[in-house]
Amino acid sequence: MSYLAYTDIQTFLETTLTAAEQAVVNQILPGLEAFVDGETGRSWNVEGNITELFDGGSNVFFLTKPKANEVVSVKVDGMAVDADDIYNYGDRVKLDVVVPDGPQVVEIVYKQASSNLPNDLKFALIRWASEIFKSHKEAGKTITRTSSGPISVDFDTKDLPDYMRRILDRYTLPAL
Repeated sequence: MSYLAYTDIQTFLETTLTAAEQAVVNQILPGLEAFVDGETGRSWNVEGNITELFDGGSNVFFLTKPKANEVVSVKVDGMAVDADDIYNYGDRVKLDVVVPDGPQVVEIVYKQASSNLPNDLKFALIRWASEIFKSHKEAGKTITRTSSGPISVDFDTKDLPDYMRRILDRYTLPAL
C-alpha cells in the first residue's frame, strides 16, 4: 500500500495534473517512500499481524513497523512469555524475563495501531514530492534565486531538504 497518491500532490499544489504529470508523480512516489523506509529502518501501512524475530541478550526490542497497538504473543526460544511480563511501548517491547543470548531467539507478533503514515511525516513527504515534481524539468534542481537583466538562475543542489531530515530523525529507529 502506498503512502501517497498523485492526488495528494495535486491538492498540495492546488492544481489539476494532466495524465502525463500524474505519470511523473507516480514515478517519483515509490522511490521517496522506499527512501523513507530505508532512512528510518521502519515501514508503515502494514495490515494484519506482524511477526518479527530478534536476537537475544537484551530484554528491549525495537519494532520496525510502529506503532504496536497490541502485542499478540511473544516467544523466547519457542516458549510463550506470560502476558504479565510483556510491556508494550508502541515502538518497542520490553520483557520482564531473562532472554538468553543467541540469534533470532525472540519472536514478537503484534498488530499495528494505525495503517497511516504519521501526519508530520506525510506532510513532509508530500512537500518534498511536490518540490521534486515542480523541479523535474530543471533536472531535479530547485531554483533558489532568479534575476532578470543579465539573466541569472541559481539552483539548490542539496540532496535532502532540511525539513525532511528533521522529520526523518524523529522516526529513525536507534542503532543497537
